Amino acid sequence: MSGTIRPIRPAPAGGPRTPGQVLRQARADRCWSQSRLIAEMARLAREHGHGVPTRASMRTMISLWENDHRNPDDYNQVWVCRALRIPVESLGLPPILYPHRHWDAA
Repeated sequence: MSGTIRPIRPAPAGGPRTPGQVLRQARADRCWSQSRLIAEMARLAREHGHGVPTRASMRTMISLWENDHRNPDDYNQVWVCRALRIPVESLGLPPILYPHRHWDAA
């Protein structure tokens, strides 16, 4: 599995994509289920010594994000984008103020 960050597909002709559309498309591009994304986020978190929410909690969060009911907070933006290997900026959300608090750049 490569650690390369992949560019996101261009926005559709209808205008800019929402963060949820970006996440859903990035997951689909990798042919991942939500369960696979949860497993990858949990693996990365454990590798870096972070705690992991329950699978049910993570599934709810991902569903809320992908359906644009809620945006991921700064902490989760980093984890979900690293798991999907996409740039955080592709979500179109305000810049993360303190990324070093969420992810060591190892």
